[in-house]
Amino acid sequence: MSTPQVLELRPHPTQNQFFHSPPQVHFSCDLQDEYYHLHFDLQWWIVRPDIHAQSFGGGPASRRDELWRALCFEVFFVHANGAYFEFNGDLHGSYNLYQFESYRQGMKEVFPDQRQVLSFAEGAATEILSPFLRRVKRSDRSLQVEWWLPKNWVKLKNIDPTFFRPSMVMPCVGEKSDQKEVTVLYYSTIHEREKPDFHALTQEMH
Repeated sequence: MSTPQVLELRPHPTQNQFFHSPPQVHFSCDLQDEYYHLHFDLQWWIVRPDIHAQSFGGGPASRRDELWRALCFEVFFVHANGAYFEFNGDLHGSYNLYQFESYRQGMKEVFPDQRQVLSFAEGAATEILSPFLRRVKRSDRSLQVEWWLPKNWVKLKNIDPTFFRPSMVMPCVGEKSDQKEVTVLYYSTIHEREKPDFHALTQEMH
């Protein structure tokens, strides 16, 4: 088991105008039994009310496209040659995994054909064919989401990624809007361009 590094995600600088203090988001990733354990912890008191009213649960995931159009958790796994994988997941267990040859080029969905066995200390092993949404824990003001992703799904020629970059798309109600309009925030550890662009992955987090 590796020691997780806790990273802070921030909205794109152009979006700070919508809030007195943007909701805080933290992310950690550690390796457990050949799985990446992806953990998002966020203040969600300002997330759209209709999302609060929904019910969520853990379990085997189902593949869906365009998850970024709603509340979406993303992790980019970047290789030394510039190729990378993009993982998307939501609160309901839906996910997708894409592979790119370089910046936004050569995109294809990844369909691993090897079964994975996921074992938790408190229970029996679970055989799955997809990433696993382990837990969604929420309170009135916070939300914790845990995803488990097979390590070999983001390897290239059996080589591990050089680094990873978490990001998140979060529809919110802006504090400074009289009409309480929905604002989509784009969170990441680093924003390298004038407009939100999660695929700009030239810098590694240390």
